[in-house]
Amino acid sequence: MGMRETYQLSLSFLSRSVFRSPNKQIEGYIKEAYKLSTKVAVISYFLAGKVKGVAPGDAMLAGLFQDIGVPSILATLEEYPDILQDPQKRRACIDTLAPKVGAMIMKQWGFDEMVDVVNSRKNWLLDNETAGLAELVLIARVHAAIGTAEFRECPPLFKIAAFQKLNLGELGPDNTLQTLNDSKDELAEMERLLTA
Repeated sequence: MGMRETYQLSLSFLSRSVFRSPNKQIEGYIKEAYKLSTKVAVISYFLAGKVKGVAPGDAMLAGLFQDIGVPSILATLEEYPDILQDPQKRRACIDTLAPKVGAMIMKQWGFDEMVDVVNSRKNWLLDNETAGLAELVLIARVHAAIGTAEFRECPPLFKIAAFQKLNLGELGPDNTLQTLNDSKDELAEMERLLTA
């Protein structure tokens, strides 16, 4: 493993350490968020291998960092039990605040290149001139949400400008599951490494 890969792996463990709480209920929500972040990271890594100009290791970190603000938000919601206990209110609060809180964390940590990724969380209308990490992670998020309640909130892939710009046509709705299934061993190993 090279220096860059070692550095990126260290950052992934740093990300995991942020997803902790002494409150058992909040810890459960944080674990859910980290599980989704891990899945987004692994799928981002996989998708980066299908496009030009995006390093898979950078894509993995971007996938992990997109929800980096969620633990802080959940910890704060401990003081607002009416929001914390209501899944719809909790999700709406997280969806509103996560980009802002995450961007502040990324700036504080000196990861200015990840601010766009964090700010684009669930921004299905994202339409930058050129596609990069933010767009790739957005598409990975749709794929990671398959089979979850969050998936109902996602627009169809072909309606997301980022999907078109990344030229991921082969990973459309009809064969996404097959493509991911074909790579399930590699994806499972990466996910295991990130959650170890």
